[in-house]
Amino acid sequence: RTIVELYGVLRGESDVSALARLTGDVWLKLREFRRISSDSVQKWIDLVRAMPASRLHLIECPIPFIHQANLITNLLERQEVESFFAPYSCAACGLDEERLIDVRRDLDGGRRRVPPAHKCSSCGGALAFDELTEQYFAFLDR
Repeated sequence: RTIVELYGVLRGESDVSALARLTGDVWLKLREFRRISSDSVQKWIDLVRAMPASRLHLIECPIPFIHQANLITNLLERQEVESFFAPYSCAACGLDEERLIDVRRDLDGGRRRVPPAHKCSSCGGALAFDELTEQYFAFLDR
């Protein structure tokens, strides 16, 4: 099992050639992969297509990556999102939080599209999902 942690911002001039040589099942941990700029979306798609990996698993996808995946229909081609972060907010104390959602455990493998309930880490109140549910989970249909 190969796990690669990506971080920073993918830009048009980023060198991702080492990733293109990974084989077998590969897990890409994207927690610190803060942004995929609009000029580098094609670079990501080309990278994924060039990788001989049998299967790509994406774990801990950050919110900006999910937003891009919802805008670009083939951004997740040949990839399986295992887990991703989602925005929540607390009406009681005003805290904004990101919570990790596991597709298999929390969404019944992607068949359910209801954000799991969470408690605020500050006041213990109920957190509200802070996006339009249908739009945010749209990437699961691809």
